[in-house]
Amino acid sequence: MKFNALCKVVVLGGGLCLAAGSGLVGSQVWAQASGKAAAKAEAHEGWQVDVDLKDVFKQAKKEGKDVVVNFSGSDWCPPCIKLDETILSQKAFQDRVKDNFVLVNLDYPRQKQQSPEVKAHNDAAARKYGITGYPTLLIFDSEGHQYGKTGYKPVSPEVYAKELNAMHDVRVQKDALLAEASKLSGVERAKKIDEAVEKIGLENAVTMMSAEIAEIESLDPNDEAGLKSKYAEIVQGIKLNEGMESVLMSAQMGDVKGAIKKLDALVAKVKPTKPDVLQQISLVKAQLLMSTGEGDAALAEVQKAIDAAPGSPLSRQLESSLPQIKAEVAQMKEQAASGANAAE
Repeated sequence: MKFNALCKVVVLGGGLCLAAGSGLVGSQVWAQASGKAAAKAEAHEGWQVDVDLKDVFKQAKKEGKDVVVNFSGSDWCPPCIKLDETILSQKAFQDRVKDNFVLVNLDYPRQKQQSPEVKAHNDAAARKYGITGYPTLLIFDSEGHQYGKTGYKPVSPEVYAKELNAMHDVRVQKDALLAEASKLSGVERAKKIDEAVEKIGLENAVTMMSAEIAEIESLDPNDEAGLKSKYAEIVQGIKLNEGMESVLMSAQMGDVKGAIKKLDALVAKVKPTKPDVLQQISLVKAQLLMSTGEGDAALAEVQKAIDAAPGSPLSRQLESSLPQIKAEVAQMKEQAASGANAAE
């Protein structure tokens, strides 16, 4: 059972292949790679391939550079192949980023053979950084602190390089401001963190300064500077994102029931109230429940998603998909019953 109706509603984007075992979205997100593309063993000139990241960070620190790590499925993932062919392997891209970054490619192939050692440290890296889909590019400083994330984009090599270099420049600005903040405490430290956020923009700050932003609540507990209330919703979002990474990682590793428990605990702890957030949480839970055969419970979660924001575009889309989702649940029950009868 692929649960196509529900999968078509929960869109992860056109440039992402989920990791094997995630149990969340079917292969319809991307067409299968052509035999020719899948069989290609691309050379990664300019990139260090399948190396230990500990050694990479030592090199980056010595050279005064940051690090880009591309988590890729070179022989099965269409957007990975497209990204490599059109951007990452291009001289126009590499020439523009080589002064700021050490480039690393960690491959997760399905056909190509890898040594046990390479497979072990690549898998360890994917688990450590919560990789649930490919391609995922993470950007780190030389200390191994992640400050950026991107993936496939249908842009030119020059534009892609410009975006990575912009992340690097913002990281430099952020570090300077946080160095000033480190000398302060309490509300004054909270104000300096707020200044850093304003300087680099909230979107960048949520990625690069999540720990510092989360700290604001304790630095301005009485909302003296108005920062606790200013960042309350943002802090909640950061906590949700961090929790969802753990949920998806459990699902990816095959522990779907554990993922459901984690999701329930996360919601109880964070207590989200935004309708769109509640919708997405219910849809994730619905997919997890469907993958465990709990069709009726999954349908209840879909209805919760609809009720969270009645009349919204997503709710209308879900309502139109309900008959097909119900049909798939009914088919799932029939298959389960047939299996039980056969076993008797």
